[in-house]
Amino acid sequence: MKDSRAQKPDPTDPWPATLRILTRRDYSQSELRQRLADKGFDPVRVEAALKRCLELGYLDDARYALNRATGLMRQGRAVGKRVLLDLRQHGVNEEIANRALQLAREVCDEEQLLSSL
Repeated sequence: MKDSRAQKPDPTDPWPATLRILTRRDYSQSELRQRLADKGFDPVRVEAALKRCLELGYLDDARYALNRATGLMRQGRAVGKRVLLDLRQHGVNEEIANRALQLAREVCDEEQLLSSL
């Protein structure tokens, strides 16, 4: 006998798609908003899903920017203004991007000092 309380997923609800997207990698708010819009979800429901992600800590532009900036610098793919440009292209605002670059420089310099010992 089937449970009558079980509901079919709502295909217009962006929450399941949001979780699937975030399981692959971290995204900026702007990137995730665009991904969900590209999938055809209603903008109002997308904003509600983004708000929920922020409340749960699943989405954090500062964390995303720091991880991306540090990764680019460690891999030797970008430094300085190139890191800032990359972060801006991924939808991170200027203030957060500048702070992430500053912190990434500190982390990468520490690692370089430690590796030279």
